[in-house]
Amino acid sequence: MNRAEVLGLYKSILRLHRSLPMEFKILGDRYCRQEFRNHKSVTDPGLLTDFIHEWKTYKEHVEASKKGKETLERLGKTLTHSQINSLSTEQVGQLHTLWEETNKPFLI
Repeated sequence: MNRAEVLGLYKSILRLHRSLPMEFKILGDRYCRQEFRNHKSVTDPGLLTDFIHEWKTYKEHVEASKKGKETLERLGKTLTHSQINSLSTEQVGQLHTLWEETNKPFLI
């Protein structure tokens, strides 16, 4: 995937976030921007492939939610035990940080 395609994916995700409730949009935009910024200089093709695959999966999930296949109360995805066990220490830390952010009181 070339730079223009990655930028297109990034922009399409931010556009999708516009359809989410404000607190989800703000959190989603922040997280998306940070992740894409953090991976801007990655050169390992395997890591880039995984990164793009996961964001495409996320985009499909949000699109399905937007079409009413899921309610907002159920927005998200439960990780299996094998998925959790396969996470690196850094990924577990990121997941914990995300959990903390989503459990803070929302202030605009």
